[in-house]
Amino acid sequence: MKIAVPYDRGRIDPHFGHCQAMVIFDTDDEKILGKMTIPCQGSGHVYMTGLVRKLKAEVVLAGHMGKPALTTLREANVRVYMGLSGSPENAVIALLEGSLESFNTARLDLSQMDDHCDCGK
Repeated sequence: MKIAVPYDRGRIDPHFGHCQAMVIFDTDDEKILGKMTIPCQGSGHVYMTGLVRKLKAEVVLAGHMGKPALTTLREANVRVYMGLSGSPENAVIALLEGSLESFNTARLDLSQMDDHCDCGK
């Protein structure tokens, strides 16, 4: 499984649409098999969701993202976990161990979210 994490200076970037880089983890059901860091050449939810789809990530672990990004990723069948901070590696390990379910946005009611985002696109 490929997992994308917005990244800045060794930590999960708190804002998906403005991150400096995306770390992509290749995993199996139990461990991290490899990772690569992709510098972002743009910003905003259109660019970032396109990058996630281009990299064929199945999961995004993020600090926060707006409704437009979350909607686009859901439509692409990408699972999204928000409210995360700290080390990307620790978040991926927690996901693999099954301890991130409380951060899963699958049951989040998007009608309760503001349509506006602060990413600029």
